[in-house]
Amino acid sequence: MELAAILDLRSVKALKDALAAGLGGPGAVRIDAGAVTRISTAAIQVIVAFLAAMSQAKRRVTIVKPSPAFFAGFETLGLSSLIQPAAAEA
Repeated sequence: MELAAILDLRSVKALKDALAAGLGGPGAVRIDAGAVTRISTAAIQVIVAFLAAMSQAKRRVTIVKPSPAFFAGFETLGLSSLIQPAAAEA
C-alpha cells in the first residue's frame, strides 16, 4: 500500500478506508511512506490506531521508505519509536 503525498484532515477518511482494507486482508501489510510530503496529527492518529489493531491481531506492519516529512510528523508527537524499527527496513 502506498500512502498519498498529502495526508491531511481532508484525506483521513480515504486513509482510514485504505488501512481498513489492509486490516481485513490476510498476512502482513507493507506501507510505502516514501511519497509523503505532509502529514497531519489526524492522519498520524489513524495510522497509530491501525498499528495497534494489527499488533492486537498479531499481524506485522512494515513501513518502508518513510519520507522525512512522515518521520518528522511522528517524531514531533513523540511517536517515532512506533515506526523506527520499520524505518531500518527501508
